[in-house]
Amino acid sequence: MDTSHRHTPVILVHGFQPRQVPSLSPALAFSNPLGFKIPGAWTPELVTKWNETYGGGNTWNALIKFFKEKGYNDQELIVFNYDTSQPNFDTAQKLFNVIVNVYDSFGAQKVDLVTHSMGALPARLALASLAYSKTPRVENFVSLAGPNHGTDTAKLCPYPSCRDMERNSNFLRLLAALNKNLGITDGTETPGPVHYYTFHSAEAVDSSGRSVGSCDKVVRDGVQLRGAINFELPCSPGGSSWRGLNWPFVGDHLNIVNSPGVFQEIYNLLNPN
Repeated sequence: MDTSHRHTPVILVHGFQPRQVPSLSPALAFSNPLGFKIPGAWTPELVTKWNETYGGGNTWNALIKFFKEKGYNDQELIVFNYDTSQPNFDTAQKLFNVIVNVYDSFGAQKVDLVTHSMGALPARLALASLAYSKTPRVENFVSLAGPNHGTDTAKLCPYPSCRDMERNSNFLRLLAALNKNLGITDGTETPGPVHYYTFHSAEAVDSSGRSVGSCDKVVRDGVQLRGAINFELPCSPGGSSWRGLNWPFVGDHLNIVNSPGVFQEIYNLLNPN
């Protein structure tokens, strides 16, 4: 057993990222029946800026820095990169193998999963698959702004992975069926001997105190899982701003992976002692 590791290894699973501008631009330029405030066309320059500072593994730069300051090393923080346009079923199969490989390489020490947005879906399918095993491999699962019950904004995206994020999708029905096959009859959605946690944004209010919807404009609701410990986060000051870009379309959906307060809460959950 490798004793150089002081912490349970954490596998970080990012969410969707734009890659192909010709495919995305028409999707964002259509009649917009959902009424979203879209910041404009996905130009090549904008996609490049997004991917350089947020897309893929870059999602976790701030969290990794925070966790390293808390004593984690490079080997204990594993970024799982994947093609976010492919079906989440395919991603789940790859993530399943990564979980098993990390578990084996750490000498039968359990691993933790921290996910953002769409990354929750393949992670949940991998967890359901692992639940059939007699060897528990995952200790904690954290979903940050995950579309665990679907999201209407998936209709803005043309890829197979986005069809999985739509409400009542075949993928979400598969997750429900697996829970049933595992003998879960109490209505919970948390298979296996795993601690489940979710984080979602609170609803914003106007000057009169009236709700104007979630501060997260991408996954507005449905993050919570029955059987998990579900945390509601207050709206970020200037929640529509992200790294110098004023995007009311995303709101707190991105701020949640750049918040030291959220990082501290995750650290406490993964390191209770």
